[in-house]
Amino acid sequence: INLSLFLMLLPTALQDYIMQHELTHLVEMNHGPRFYALLDARLSVTHDNLELGLWGNNLTQTHYDAFSFVTRSQIFSQRGTPLQVGLDLRLKL
Repeated sequence: INLSLFLMLLPTALQDYIMQHELTHLVEMNHGPRFYALLDARLSVTHDNLELGLWGNNLTQTHYDAFSFVTRSQIFSQRGTPLQVGLDLRLKL
């Protein structure tokens, strides 16, 4: 993995996403369906004991087969997960 020194100038949340993106390439080298199935994103902001997080799965709405097999007469497949987004609010005690 090669990273630019300019990465240090970005906000921490973007640094985290870029690192997750690059580390996902250790498992899947291209930007195909399997890559995006592995890559989920989470951006969070923390202030004192409060954390607000925005997360997403399958952010590119990539359609793919998560699992499939063929018999003599039928094809069975399970579609990948749809676009999902959410918001978390956490209080650290």
